[in-house]
Amino acid sequence: GDGDEATVVGYGPSATNKYVTTYFRHRFDIPTVPSYPSIVLRLKRDDGAVAYLNGAEVYRSNMPAGAIGFSTLAVASASETTFYTVTLPGSAIRQGSNVLAIEVHQNQRASSDISMVAELIGR
Repeated sequence: GDGDEATVVGYGPSATNKYVTTYFRHRFDIPTVPSYPSIVLRLKRDDGAVAYLNGAEVYRSNMPAGAIGFSTLAVASASETTFYTVTLPGSAIRQGSNVLAIEVHQNQRASSDISMVAELIGR
């Protein structure tokens, strides 16, 4: 960690052979039909990430093409201070229950930290 964590996660039994992937999931409710023409996902990640909204992949950042598994490494080491953004159609959010899930991947098993901040903004 960097000392600015809101949530601390474990890295497994070995400091030199840490878990490659950490999974985050947030459920949120939208009480009325959303009227946003678009939704912006802002994501800060260290090192790579794949984001899913309601079960569909909506964004991949610093990750290889193809199937992603729990042992897939990020393409490269990356900045953990930059927000990366993607614009999604407003229809990606539905009335009622929604789930934003993000898996964060390290680019090496001995990485010193993991970082992730995400937000969805209706436009």
